[in-house]
Amino acid sequence: MADKTRKESIKAYKDQKTYGGIYKITDRTTGQILLETSMNLHGSESLFQFSKSMGGCVHKKLEKVWENYKKDDFSFEVVETLELKETQTRKEFIEELELLKELWLQKMDDVLFFE
Repeated sequence: MADKTRKESIKAYKDQKTYGGIYKITDRTTGQILLETSMNLHGSESLFQFSKSMGGCVHKKLEKVWENYKKDDFSFEVVETLELKETQTRKEFIEELELLKELWLQKMDDVLFFE
């Protein structure tokens, strides 16, 4: 019986949809934004929350300001979600995410970004 449950669990894991996308981390004090891609939005948000709770910085570009402000001054927001298609390779998915990021950068041309 346990073997059947294990097989079902493995099948359910493999059948999961993969969602990537674009997210932004905003420094509410300065208004600066970090716009990034992720092949796993849930994982990126979890890492952000964990980093905040542990006092560590979530991204190299944020290190300097992260140390100078309260961790609660930063917020995480998913901007757009993209589903990995069954016929799509990992490389194609990453390329599509990067293209999507470029479109968002153009849309947000009046926003102050971290460099």
